[in-house]
Amino acid sequence: MSPYLELVGIQAQESFKVWTHGYPYETVRWHFHPEYELNLITETSGRYFVGDHTGRFEPGQLCMVGPNLPHNWISEVPDNRPVTQRCVVLQFSGRCINRGIAAFPELGHIERLLADSQRGILFSPAVAERAAGALNQLLDAKGFQRVPQFLALLDMLANAQDKVLLATPTFRPDPEGYQSSTINQVLAYLAEHLAERLREADLARYAGMEPSAFSRLFRRH
Repeated sequence: MSPYLELVGIQAQESFKVWTHGYPYETVRWHFHPEYELNLITETSGRYFVGDHTGRFEPGQLCMVGPNLPHNWISEVPDNRPVTQRCVVLQFSGRCINRGIAAFPELGHIERLLADSQRGILFSPAVAERAAGALNQLLDAKGFQRVPQFLALLDMLANAQDKVLLATPTFRPDPEGYQSSTINQVLAYLAEHLAERLREADLARYAGMEPSAFSRLFRRH
C-alpha cells in the first residue's frame, strides 16, 4: 500500500513545528513527508512501522525518521477509548537545518544524525528521558528562545550512544512513486497553493475526476 502524504505546515515565522496529538488521530496511518521528525510516545503501547522495520513500542520510546521515510505507530487501546495525548512530535525541514549547518560549522556533527535518520533511529530509554524534558520545554517556548533549545536537543541526539538504525540499508523511500497516487497528487497540489482559494471542483478537475467521485475519495482519506 502506498503511504499517504502528510502536509506538515510549518509556519512562515517558525523554523520547526512542535506539537502533540492523541489517538485516534488523522495522521495515524502509513504516511510520509519531506520533513525530519522526532516522535516521543507518552502514552499507550502497540506496534510501529518505519520503512521495512516493524517492532513494539511503549511509553517513553523516542524515534527519529528522515525525509520521505514511511512510518506509522498503531496503538492498542482497550475498548477503543480515546487518548488525549499519545505523543510529542517535532518536525523540521532539511532546507532549514542545512542552512544552519552551512552558516555555523559548529553544527557539522549533526550531519551524521541526519544521515542516520534516513533509515530511522531508535534512541535508548535514557536519551529518550532527557529528550522528553527538552521537548516539553519546546512546547512552551516562544520566539527566539525556541532556537537554542532546538539546537541543544539536536546536539544531544547527535552525541547519543546506543542508537539503533531501524530500516535495512537496502530500503529506499520512493517519494516520486508515492506521489503518483491520485490523493497524494492532490495533497501536493494543495501544499503548493495554500495561499489560493481552491474549490472542490478545481481539485476534482486537477485530479481528472468528476466532482462527486472526487468528494467520495477525499472523504475516504
